[in-house]
Order: sequence, then C-alpha cells, then structure tokens
Amino acid sequence: MNIRKQIALIVTLSSFAGAALAAEAPARRTSRAPKQDKCAEYGEGFIYEPSTGSCIRVGGVVGAQVNGGTPRNGAQ
Repeated sequence: MNIRKQIALIVTLSSFAGAALAAEAPARRTSRAPKQDKCAEYGEGFIYEPSTGSCIRVGGVVGAQVNGGTPRNGAQ
C-alpha cells in the first residue's frame, strides 16, 4: 500500500470516528441571555466569586536576582 492510500485511509477513518463521537455527545444547553458582568464597576480584571458573593482580582509579581563574583579580600 503506498503512502497516499495510507493517508487517505487515515483521514477517512478519523472523519468517521469524529462523526460517531459527535453523534453520541449530549447536547449542551446554552443560555440565550447575555452574561452580566457583576464586577464591571471595579474595573478590568475583577471576577465574581459566587461562594463569597464578592469581586476579586488576583495579581502578583515574580522577581529574581543573581549575584556572583569572587571575594574582594582574597580569602578562599
């Protein structure tokens, strides 16, 4: 079997497998109502935390410092 036939066979079988999986997947229910941003008044980056009922923003900074060299007093 040459390489073109092998590629065609793989593409055909994968398309059938994808169609079979899509047919078995349950339909997802989507809400038609637009999502309201409860934290828009605080600015960009805030998200609503439903367990506490508050708006939070997580941020931070990561830094590193490397020092090197030899002792100046000549000690080893």
